[in-house]
Amino acid sequence: MLELGRALPAGAEAKGFLEKAIVIRPDYGAALARLGDVLLDLGKVSEAEKVLKKAVALGPKEADWRASLARVWLAKGDPD
Repeated sequence: MLELGRALPAGAEAKGFLEKAIVIRPDYGAALARLGDVLLDLGKVSEAEKVLKKAVALGPKEADWRASLARVWLAKGDPD
């Protein structure tokens, strides 16, 4: 399901597949990170932050996930 979530453009369909993947495996960092990106693209900044924080906690060395979280903070106007 993660591959479908990656292949689909950010939107409700990708969000749905990613959420299903996370229900099956709640600690799936890659799915959480992609869901965070999708949520950010959908303008759901607070939800994206929550999901991306969890992804980064699971994979603190994943630079792409950390960069996504930084994009959330920029969108919120919080550069720290």
